[in-house]
Amino acid sequence: MGAYLSAPITLKESEDGATSRLRHGASSMQGWRRSMEDAHIVGTEKAGATLYGVFDGHGGAEVARYVARHMAEDFPENWGENPEQALKKLFHRMDERLRLPENQPELASLKNGATAPGQLQNAPQQEEEEEGEKVSVKEAFALFQQMIAASNARQSGDEEEPQQEVEQRPQCSLPDHPLQAGCTSVVVAATSDTLWCANAGDSRAVVCRDGVAIPLSFDHKPNSEIESTRITKAGGFVEATNGFFRVNGNLNLSRSIGDLKYKQSPELPPEAQIITAEPDVLKHTLDPKDEFFIVACDGVWDVLSNQEAVDFVRTRIQAERGAGREPQLSKICEAVFDRCIATNPRETRGIGGDNMTCVVVEIPR
Repeated sequence: MGAYLSAPITLKESEDGATSRLRHGASSMQGWRRSMEDAHIVGTEKAGATLYGVFDGHGGAEVARYVARHMAEDFPENWGENPEQALKKLFHRMDERLRLPENQPELASLKNGATAPGQLQNAPQQEEEEEGEKVSVKEAFALFQQMIAASNARQSGDEEEPQQEVEQRPQCSLPDHPLQAGCTSVVVAATSDTLWCANAGDSRAVVCRDGVAIPLSFDHKPNSEIESTRITKAGGFVEATNGFFRVNGNLNLSRSIGDLKYKQSPELPPEAQIITAEPDVLKHTLDPKDEFFIVACDGVWDVLSNQEAVDFVRTRIQAERGAGREPQLSKICEAVFDRCIATNPRETRGIGGDNMTCVVVEIPR
């Protein structure tokens, strides 16, 4: 469990703001992780829409930070002509940017600590990172098994039979890519009467309608039939280990921006690659009973269900208004983290130990 600090960093970077019609609060917290790899955008107005997004990085922070910096910039002016196709092209455009040689210096600078708007700088580490930690726990355990088998074989004088008892797991044969990082991406484009949500990965958005949670997105996990079918058709595989499913024995999600190692099949279109940035796009027509929506990374959703998150936020908004105060939405986001963070992530198998980012947006009624 070397991915965690000896104690969590609970410093929170928070903000509150408003556009011409929407109020929002947002917060990020590093938590037990050794670095902060989340980024987000809030209240960015473009082409008649207001954008809110959460980008959960893995393998490094640079892709999440880069997407937070440039996604709104590439949001098309004519997106309203075909919102679903425009949002899909926008996500794939981020991958195109990541491949361009001229963008590598910026990505390198973001990897080394520069931040995007709405991105928390890494707080001082409480435990040194282990340099050169390239071997996964699974690979290390397999190697350990092989060593024990070889030792037993030498002691028995038979080197062949024990080796056959070692489980032969499939190995990823894909060539490495210079850019190792990736990020989930969930973005809500809000207009006066509609929420358009585009999602790739396992960050999530949900709207509260009269106290009931209505999902704006659904997680992309390797073990779902749609995802596993695409992965295997593209030449990849899904490995199940101790109840967890991983693409090519590595990634525990099946769609993301970045992760270019898994997008190197020239004969396949972007949406058919082993890992794809292709988002699912959901349209939600606003109703007078809609109160707010939440956009958050899986560090929150691993702990709270959609309905539990809506109940938690709604109770606090109502309590503030009942006391005659305007709710400070960023403080409610902070309270979400305090509710979700684990006392010891080693005991919870990582639940409550991840980076956390949460955005709450009130809808005028």
